[in-house]
Amino acid sequence: MNTNGIKLNGLKMKKLLPPLTVSIWLFMGSRVSAHGVGEVYASPIPVNYYLFGSAIAVGVSFVLFTLFRNKHTENSNRERVIRAAWLPKLIVTAKALTLLLLLTIIFTGIFGEQQPSLNFGPVYFWIFFLLGYSILSVLVGNIWQQISPFKTVSDLLKLKAGPKGPVKTVYWWLPAVLLLALFWWELLSGFSYVPMYVGGILLVYALANPYLATIYKDWLTRGEVFAALFNTLGSMAYVRIGDDKKSLVVTKPARRSADTVASKATLLITSVLLAAASFDSVRETVIWSDLLRTLGVGSSQGTLLANTLGLALSPLPFLLAFLLSVRIMQKLTGNVLDWRELARRFTWSLLPIAFGYTLAHNFALSITSTPAMLGALSDPFGWGWNLFGTASLRDLPLLLGAKAIWFIEIVFVVLAHVVGVWFAHVIALRTFNNRRQIARSQYPMVALMLAFTIMTLWLLSQVIVSD
Repeated sequence: MNTNGIKLNGLKMKKLLPPLTVSIWLFMGSRVSAHGVGEVYASPIPVNYYLFGSAIAVGVSFVLFTLFRNKHTENSNRERVIRAAWLPKLIVTAKALTLLLLLTIIFTGIFGEQQPSLNFGPVYFWIFFLLGYSILSVLVGNIWQQISPFKTVSDLLKLKAGPKGPVKTVYWWLPAVLLLALFWWELLSGFSYVPMYVGGILLVYALANPYLATIYKDWLTRGEVFAALFNTLGSMAYVRIGDDKKSLVVTKPARRSADTVASKATLLITSVLLAAASFDSVRETVIWSDLLRTLGVGSSQGTLLANTLGLALSPLPFLLAFLLSVRIMQKLTGNVLDWRELARRFTWSLLPIAFGYTLAHNFALSITSTPAMLGALSDPFGWGWNLFGTASLRDLPLLLGAKAIWFIEIVFVVLAHVVGVWFAHVIALRTFNNRRQIARSQYPMVALMLAFTIMTLWLLSQVIVSD
């Protein structure tokens, strides 16, 4: 993620790949500024070997799924319910802890030291809150609905709706717009790492949600931006908390996705997840700078406006590329289903890629920020406290080097795309009737995922690897 002022050394932009690669890269990038770790891994082999080797691995997974997975294996899976008497107490504890962390962000942000690296709020919120709860939601699908501090605040305030209660429903496009606004705050506002703004904005947001819940009956499940984000990612989880809150429901995520048609909101949120990271990469490159210069954009206000417009439009290339793949799929399978129906079915295959993509390009920053987070746990306000004896860990050396981070990022990206291929194959098994249609439906999806793999790793390599 962008750190607004935390400088990264050792940035080295290599020569551009051939024009075709560059044209794809323009809308399939990742955040260059987020990957620096202060050193560069001198690779003994050309970076292109990593890129195309990873693409081959994704392609091989497609072949293996085609050969060994069939309708019988997918239909053999059933939901399992595991009784967990300890679960209600764990949920209450986690809910209290999550509320405490939100209050800590607010109070440290408003009253604490305003240097970002010494304050708990910005470091925790932008890195460990967003990334941590994303990971937790992928592990336990509906965990955010159980422990959301914004829902807890709403329950505590108990604001009353009108005589008929909240009657409106959230517009399907609103969660994606709010998510874009969150990314604008992070990437472009210039004050995302100012502790007072982080604490103040979250305070206003926490108090606004109870009021909005009196207007929109589904606000806390679909409108609240973190609920929309974490619940969407939670669609990939093996485990979900049962309605009785005393059991865990285990289901293969690919099968559950294959039996569920995604909403338009889910497709938009997934596109925003992919696009926001990519735009942050594009705006850090020479190509974007040259484009702004060509358009005569020179002032800071003009640059902010151009960047804002670029961020707002950035989901479109991802969305259009996916819809084009779906239209090709429709033609190859003989127009069995309307392309809109196919798009909503195969949206789930993009979700693992969006998650893996986010995880990979934020991994380096989470590593470099861990010492600051450990220090902030003992000294959250930056007042010189040492509550848990970890304040001195702010000066801890880099936990992992560039080489280790590069190979871990490769694993994240490749696994994410392999899971995307798996989801697409399972969805195809339950959508089409014969092996020929199933196989043909996968060609455009696999081609799209191969392009995603190459471009993601290429951009990740720009900051951390040199030939």
